[in-house]
Amino acid sequence: SVVQVGPPLPMAQHFAELARRVIASGRPELLLEGLPPALAQHSARALLIVPLRATQRTLGCICVYYGENVPNAPDRETVALFATQAAAAVESIELFTAVRTARDQMASVLASTREGIMLIAPDARVVIANAALHQLCGLGQQATRDTTIEQFLAAWERSTLYPPEDWAALRRGVDDVLAGRESFVTGALTEGTGPVRFVEWTALTALSSDGEVPVRRGALLVLRDITEARESERLREDLTHMIVHDLRSPLASVMASIELLLRGVSGQLNGSQHHVLSIANTSAQQMLDMISTLLDINRLEAGRMPLDLKPCALPPLIARAAEQLASLAHDRRIVVQLDLDETLPHISADGGLLVRVVQNLLGNALKFSSRGSTVLIRAYASEGDRRRAIGAAQEDSSPSPGAYRPSPGAITVSVSDQGIGIAPKDREKIFAKFGQVGERRGGTGLGLTFCKLVVEAHGGRIWVESAPGSGSTFFFTLPLQRSQ
Repeated sequence: SVVQVGPPLPMAQHFAELARRVIASGRPELLLEGLPPALAQHSARALLIVPLRATQRTLGCICVYYGENVPNAPDRETVALFATQAAAAVESIELFTAVRTARDQMASVLASTREGIMLIAPDARVVIANAALHQLCGLGQQATRDTTIEQFLAAWERSTLYPPEDWAALRRGVDDVLAGRESFVTGALTEGTGPVRFVEWTALTALSSDGEVPVRRGALLVLRDITEARESERLREDLTHMIVHDLRSPLASVMASIELLLRGVSGQLNGSQHHVLSIANTSAQQMLDMISTLLDINRLEAGRMPLDLKPCALPPLIARAAEQLASLAHDRRIVVQLDLDETLPHISADGGLLVRVVQNLLGNALKFSSRGSTVLIRAYASEGDRRRAIGAAQEDSSPSPGAYRPSPGAITVSVSDQGIGIAPKDREKIFAKFGQVGERRGGTGLGLTFCKLVVEAHGGRIWVESAPGSGSTFFFTLPLQRSQ
């Protein structure tokens, strides 16, 4: 932009080129000859162009023309001094505008978020805290004004009933981040009596973005109210407990009654009656199996599942699982191939649980494979000929990035199918409780959760490699020696 003081002059091309030259060089220029025509028409004798040099860049220039006298050195120094002060003033205005804009943006973010946010300086003083934090802690703004983080935590502790060990963990986390020993620490506060409230806290390093290398500027304390989430989790656990414990006994009684009817205790049954009761008995058995699986999952999650660990050979266990599902494979016209290394060393494991793991994985493979396809089950002592484990349907595929690789001291079991496959984003979801994704729906969504917990209880790992339309291969490993 151009600001003129005095008679208006047209911005001739020659005049603009002079200004650009001075801005580019950053040095003043005094012209006594070859003045632009616009100045010559006003009997100008000299033109002084002084750049507006700020600390980081040249902002523009000041052009002063003289109609009577040629400026002497003091006059030129006065214009240069004015230009310097003007550049500093313009730069300060730009900086103030940028700071105010950034401050307004930060205030908008802090005011709109539901999480409580506090910025803590390196000297442990509270710099800023948003309204959500004050509301979550039940303290007014004076609690964070001109105070340290320890003073704030002490005031908050006096107004609540959180256990002392929770406060100690929070203080330790903040101290570790401020001291640079940790960059991210998280935990939770739980009220012991009165209205129950759960608060999840996170302490993380605050970094500045000045320059190329980030500089540590203290810590951020983020608080989030997770009471509703914890309450929902408690309700789910209560429902699971009710299903497992309160429904199991009456269902067992129903099954026992059906069994008595099928044996003819109350009289002979005709063919139709026997068929209907058989269907009811099968359905009740499926329901009881689901409840038993849910009970086992709860025990495994709580670490209360007793493992009957004994030295056992893995190939016979896998063969037994495949034999128990042979009729299902035959009905679907699917070939189940076994490639088992009979020389595998014995492992210390709960054979019954491992049979159920292989049954679940094989059952899923049969469920999602097309008629006439093949399912391959392998067991081998090391990664070895790994590509064979993926099977013919996936022979040309490559392993997914970041896939887990077994250690040399482990036995790996793989179950490969030629089914619909699994999208990369769904590979972790399928192992979650009741997790069902995409077209892989049906059943209870508990089978893979059970497999994961059993394998991990034995000190192993389970994962899947798959691609949509290219089939899936489920792997799990078992250590050769049970970890203590």
